[in-house]
Amino acid sequence: MQALGFIETRGLVAAIESADAMLKAAEVHLVERTFVKGGIVTITITGDIAACKASVDAAAAAVTRMGGTILSTHVIPRPHESLDGLVIGPAAPGKEVKEDPDDKEIPDKGPEAEEVEEIESESLEPDTVAKKLEANRASVEGIVEIEGIDRAISLLKRFKIAELKEMICSEYTEINLDSEAVMNLTKKELLDWLKDFYIK
Repeated sequence: MQALGFIETRGLVAAIESADAMLKAAEVHLVERTFVKGGIVTITITGDIAACKASVDAAAAAVTRMGGTILSTHVIPRPHESLDGLVIGPAAPGKEVKEDPDDKEIPDKGPEAEEVEEIESESLEPDTVAKKLEANRASVEGIVEIEGIDRAISLLKRFKIAELKEMICSEYTEINLDSEAVMNLTKKELLDWLKDFYIK
């Protein structure tokens, strides 16, 4: 198993900047990005020891330059083989990535499902999407104000269902929502709820 490099930032834009800097600085592979509550994002890379160290240092410098917040950085030179697939998941290069069941859209049934699929196939640059929207209310409201609710909903479709549920339960507290009921909603139902909230 090759070395592992980590950088943990506050905010998705800083995380995207750090990932970009790491991949440009040395011959490393992006393993995964992990969202934690409170806007904390961890980017994980793998490669040889020197490349991981150089990449993590470059990422820290890039985030500092842009005024972002670095919570921690770390390089594990020779991770134990038991960590492979346990701590960082199965996304290392050359491995098959299992599909996350929370990321599945509504079943492909009827014209409504086809419409959702068609909207999702819009060609958007991932970095542009990431820089425009985070899974928090302030970011959503900024997009709604500038580009409208339909654009915000289109961008929110890129997030995991768990992130949308967390955002609605924790940040839309003025509406008496039963958190258990929110946890049982599908991704389409969550997006419809958000759309109705901003249209009213």
